[in-house]
Amino acid sequence: MYYLDKNIALTIERIEKYIEDFKFRYQPRLLKNKRYFDCKNDTIMSRTFVDVTKPNNKCAHPFSEYITTLISGYFAGAPVTYDTKSEDLKNILSSYTVKEVSHNQSLAKDCSIYGIAAELLFINGNKQVQFEKIEPSTVIPIYSTDITKELIYCIRFWDSTDILTNETTTNIEVYDSREITYYSKSVNGTVLTGKEQHYFKEVPINIYYNNEDLIGDAEKVHTLIDGLDTCVSDDMNFRALLQDSYLVFRNTHLDEEAIITMKQNRIICIEDTENGMQSDVSWLNKDSNNSESENIKNRLASDIKMFSCISELENKSHTTATAARLSLLSLEQKCATKETYFRKALLNRWEMVCNYYNLLGSNITIEDLKITFIRNLPTDFTALSDSIAKFAPYISKRSLLSQIPFINDIDGELSAMEQENSINSYDDDILSGDDDGQ
Repeated sequence: MYYLDKNIALTIERIEKYIEDFKFRYQPRLLKNKRYFDCKNDTIMSRTFVDVTKPNNKCAHPFSEYITTLISGYFAGAPVTYDTKSEDLKNILSSYTVKEVSHNQSLAKDCSIYGIAAELLFINGNKQVQFEKIEPSTVIPIYSTDITKELIYCIRFWDSTDILTNETTTNIEVYDSREITYYSKSVNGTVLTGKEQHYFKEVPINIYYNNEDLIGDAEKVHTLIDGLDTCVSDDMNFRALLQDSYLVFRNTHLDEEAIITMKQNRIICIEDTENGMQSDVSWLNKDSNNSESENIKNRLASDIKMFSCISELENKSHTTATAARLSLLSLEQKCATKETYFRKALLNRWEMVCNYYNLLGSNITIEDLKITFIRNLPTDFTALSDSIAKFAPYISKRSLLSQIPFINDIDGELSAMEQENSINSYDDDILSGDDDGQ
């Protein structure tokens, strides 16, 4: 992270230095996380031997992708639900429902891979707010040195190469709370190319943290993945070397032509030596300890799953969804941290959206906006309904409905319930004869 005093201007020299430092200090780690997600694991893919004739199998395991798929799917596979009493805010949220589900899942995936994710808010051609995910390895957030650590600048950069001249230009965008400044850097230096105002009253790049340390979900088990890659690759190399076993002839004399003839005819014909010593033919092979190798690989795979908190998530022995949830304590702790930072970023997104619509004459706030995260696991509806029935006398219907995963529109459900209750009440009055005509 970078921090800067609010009173210090972000000059071109500072921008260039921030990009240079980011490329040296942070970008390599982010790109390494992506390589492991893409199953281009550094250690095994770059391994070489001095003896170039030896087999050099490169068995890379996509464990990083597996971890990200399970954890981000568990955390964000089910859509988040919103609840607010503001009809205007409710209309805004509902207008993004289709877009937001896949968008949030992509952000959760980036958080799991990189430890950080980012989205850009902008006004589209229809004068509506739109948000799109951007590559975390090209975004540099800069915070104030105040105790609040407010995001005061965000630098976004990427390279583009002209297909005709083969010249590479670095495109730079600097965002603050009022405007976007555009720069272009080439061999001739960095020059200002334009400025544009925005209407969000904050830096319109929204940052999502995976955790306080900005660590990816698989990042701490990269060395274990490397160990598994090496073990499996060495086994493959060993199997390849066995194909180069040597055929040994004892106490016999064969010329090269005879050996070639026997090899072609797949027949071995030998005679005892003159001294009466018995001739013998055998293979010279390297000894193999398969059980020890398998134990090491199983241990590495088990440690990867345990330390990334996914070992119980793939457990197929649970008989109920409740039992599955109770076994996921370590993963739940990880997701609780994710949820804290993700909720903060979502609130910040909708606050910026409201800022824009308030400039158009609305008066919308997010003060009562409630966000509920639902884990993507099979739901034990029997246990859930039992819990709801027990809590019903003490908790509002709105709060109870927010716990039911298949109800997305809480106000719509409450309205439907009121309508049904009024119809049932009218039917009861008719049946009891208690109406105005009696």
